[in-house]
Parts: sequence; structure tokens; C-alpha cells
Amino acid sequence: WLEELLQRESQGQSELGPAPELFSSILKSAATCHDDSESLLSVGQWTFWAMRDSRFGVNSLAYEWLLDIGLKVLASQKDNKRREDFLISLVEQCCRDGLLSVRFVKSLSSGRVFDEGWTAGERERICRQIFGDAPFPMHWSRNLCGRYSTPTPEDFCVAKQGYLSEE
Repeated sequence: WLEELLQRESQGQSELGPAPELFSSILKSAATCHDDSESLLSVGQWTFWAMRDSRFGVNSLAYEWLLDIGLKVLASQKDNKRREDFLISLVEQCCRDGLLSVRFVKSLSSGRVFDEGWTAGERERICRQIFGDAPFPMHWSRNLCGRYSTPTPEDFCVAKQGYLSEE
């Protein structure tokens, strides 16, 4: 149905096109469901890029939901390289768009981890690789509204939040 609406919109029938809520509903459902199959990531990525290419564009929630989908689907050890590539690419794009939010950072730096694959140590390593050290450029969050949406240096620091022990 979404593809049909996108096709109509591309033909100039915008009154019959998709609404931003349709994209958001698909992404949120994929992020919050208990499924972790590869097809879920495919649907999430397709929906994200379709939303990005639409007249609506993406927002910080779209990035947050796609991050959640990717971390869920790519959690196993066999996906270490794919997960790292996915995370680096997603964070770079999010920062370029100025939509890096507190929730995105916290999902990445202090979200669910596993005994193998996406472990606490792997999470710390990738966060340090991606974010480096403070201060963090303000333009990473330039398109967010509200002072509570913009991450602070404390939001980036996993170890200070007590989620990781010192190694």
C-alpha cells in the first residue's frame, strides 16, 4: 500500500499520497515488535529511505526507530561487521541531518546488550569510535526543537552512567 501511495505521489497525485504517520507507524511497529528477522531490517531501511526521499523527510524519531531495528536484528556475533557498518553510516547521516537526539544517543550508548555479539564492551568500543571525545559539535543536533532533545556530553559517556565497568 505504501508503494502504491508513493507511486501516486510521484505521478503528481499528492492528495492520494502517503502521510508522514504512515511511515512513522511502520518504523515504530518494526522497532517495538518482538521479531528480529532480517526482513524486519529490510522493511525498516526501505521505509526510512522512502520517507527520507518523500516530501516529508525524516525526523529524529525515524532515526531512533531505525537504530532500534538495526540493534535488534544485528545483535548476534556473526553480524559484528554489518552492525558496525550500519551504526557508523546511520550516525554519520543523522549528524549530517542535524537530528542527533538524546534518545538516539542513549539507545546506542546504554541500550540493551547481550552476552555475545552486541555486548557492553562492543557497545563502548563503537560509541568511542563514532563519537570520540567531548565537546560534540552543536550542528549534530541543529534541527531539533527543545532543550531536552539535544544530547549533552554526559549522554555520550557510557562508563559514567554506570553501565560499564572499567576495563
